[in-house]
Amino acid sequence: EKTAKVRSVKRALFRRELKRFTSSATYMVNGGLGLVILTALAVFVMIKAPMLRELATMAREELPELAALLPLLCACALMFTGGMDVICAPSVSLEGKSISLIQSLPVAPRDVLNAKKQLQVTLNIGPMLLCAVALGVALQFSAVEMALMVALTMVFVCFSADYGLMLGLMKPNLTWTSEVVPIKQGGAVVLAFFGAWVLALALGAGGWFTRHLITPTVYLALCAALMGTGALFIRRWLNTRGAEIFGDL
Repeated sequence: EKTAKVRSVKRALFRRELKRFTSSATYMVNGGLGLVILTALAVFVMIKAPMLRELATMAREELPELAALLPLLCACALMFTGGMDVICAPSVSLEGKSISLIQSLPVAPRDVLNAKKQLQVTLNIGPMLLCAVALGVALQFSAVEMALMVALTMVFVCFSADYGLMLGLMKPNLTWTSEVVPIKQGGAVVLAFFGAWVLALALGAGGWFTRHLITPTVYLALCAALMGTGALFIRRWLNTRGAEIFGDL
């Protein structure tokens, strides 16, 4: 005899997703590469803070236009790196032929999808926040610049998780015989991976070409607001139409 551990539905579903992620080396390496890079980058920035501070000072004196965009460029670099974390995108396909098991349980499909999103957000938000704060301190950003850069990167973490999960529902592959197929070759993974890169590059280019029209801080705020709005729309779709699709797979 042994004592059974009682968990809420949401905690049980989250633990199920976490166990699935940590039990597969292929899933961890290909889906969580950005976590390792972000953590290493944060350590590097903290160690090389004096050097980075000197470079930022030189940039502000010799290249003031570029220096004004440093918070945006740092945020785009973090998004570019965080975009390598595609945990949600293959998560639906990884259910495979056993998806009927989770569908037969007395849990709402939206709760299953929320657990998949929660895993990616939980794993990413710590390294992303640490790296953003380390960069802000090392490069001596103002309080407003720091807050906006952190806000944009945090919104991106939620947006990328929702976006990847939406792609996973739209392009599922439940007939694979090797998990390598949905993790490395799935259409949802490719679109999520390169979509995040394109978004990061587009935001950086937009900040450069609009630098004479609006201030960099206003641009950062607009990017965060627009991306947050997009995340809300995708989240609403996941909770309604997305949940129906998952229940019918």
